[in-house]
Amino acid sequence: MTWAHQGSGIPGWLVLTRDPEPIALFVDRDSKIEKHSLVIDERCFEDSIFRVEKTPTHLYLADLWMFNGTPIFDKTTFEERREKMKELFHTFFTNCPAFQTICVDLRSNMKDYRGKEYYTNDRGARGIFVESDLNKDEMRLEVIRTDIPDVYRIPSNNEYLRVRTLELSSKLKTMGDKFFVRCKNNNDGTWDPLLSSNTVTNEEKSSPQ
Repeated sequence: MTWAHQGSGIPGWLVLTRDPEPIALFVDRDSKIEKHSLVIDERCFEDSIFRVEKTPTHLYLADLWMFNGTPIFDKTTFEERREKMKELFHTFFTNCPAFQTICVDLRSNMKDYRGKEYYTNDRGARGIFVESDLNKDEMRLEVIRTDIPDVYRIPSNNEYLRVRTLELSSKLKTMGDKFFVRCKNNNDGTWDPLLSSNTVTNEEKSSPQ
């Protein structure tokens, strides 16, 4: 498992395309589009998509979805994408205030963080966000139901939930075959789910981070 800081910027996408001239767009999660002037090598504008965090002064590169029309996300691990993104940034991006409306930088250079994103080593793995004030022995984890009653596997570390009570068993059965839940580490290969009205969700089954 690896991790990266998540900042306090507005999440969205940096889209580099042509219309027919090179154009750089920031698209937020509500599909609001902003056009920006950036100093980037024109060879990047054949439909490249970066996940970014936007602050008033910067677009911070957080992940790589597609480069020049070639899908990257589903074919690589987060660590591979992060290294590829560093290579692209240092090769193609130049900050020149006189010719740009916003700066571009790697998210690792942000100063203001609100938590961490944890990633497994699987290709196409999506990050699991953990708030910075969360107890170090607690984490929001993906859980998968097995064919054995009351046995739930945590694929990120090949450990398991501990189902201590019948009440807990009944609640977990309502969550489906895959879900996310905040858990406390027992440091013995098992985790206790911390159930409340906010801790268990199914929404991450198919949606991007």
